[in-house]
Amino acid sequence: MPPARHITAVLLFVWAKRRPALVLTRGRAFYYRLIAGFVERLSKRGISPSGLSLLGFLLSLLAAALFLVAPGRRWCLFLAAAAMLASGFIDSIDGAVARTSGKASQFGAFMDSVTDRYSDVVITCSFIVAGLCSVPSGLVLLAGSLLVSYTRARGESLRVDTEGVGFAERSERLIVLCVVSVSAYFYPPLFEYGVILLAALTNITAILRIMHVHDELRRRESK
Repeated sequence: MPPARHITAVLLFVWAKRRPALVLTRGRAFYYRLIAGFVERLSKRGISPSGLSLLGFLLSLLAAALFLVAPGRRWCLFLAAAAMLASGFIDSIDGAVARTSGKASQFGAFMDSVTDRYSDVVITCSFIVAGLCSVPSGLVLLAGSLLVSYTRARGESLRVDTEGVGFAERSERLIVLCVVSVSAYFYPPLFEYGVILLAALTNITAILRIMHVHDELRRRESK
């Protein structure tokens, strides 16, 4: 009989491949409709989209610092989760503010993506350094997180849209990490389990996007 971890990996792969992407897409659309008024007010007040991106990055650094001290002060997990949630919220509105205020630019979008990757690296490394998760699971999560973004960027450069393929987009990862951080206050081993789950989902998402790009390019070439 195959080991339980192999069965779990197969089930996660099948689930991620067949997940209802339409549900998440509609969920995001509803979320942006919900915050449209707030985004409009920020735009009218002249809030800088680049300033928002910088603030989101600084909140990620704060979250990382809180994770580093969390082993000795478990209540810091609550603050780290709050900082991550705030960072994720700002990351979700900076682009919308740029578009609404007419300040959108290609370089701004580029820098937003770069700061997001730095945030992912800093936060994940803080888990590893603090000993909140094992080194292997943390490194696999780090690789998966970067590959989720990289496969999307490379797909877009080939004019293949990978949005909705897989599950572990950055916003979804942050939500899971916030839940895991709060749960780990009551039962610390849950942090490792959450990292393992995200490590699996991120790498499965990257693989699914590779398969999607391959299929789309083959379909395009066969025409």
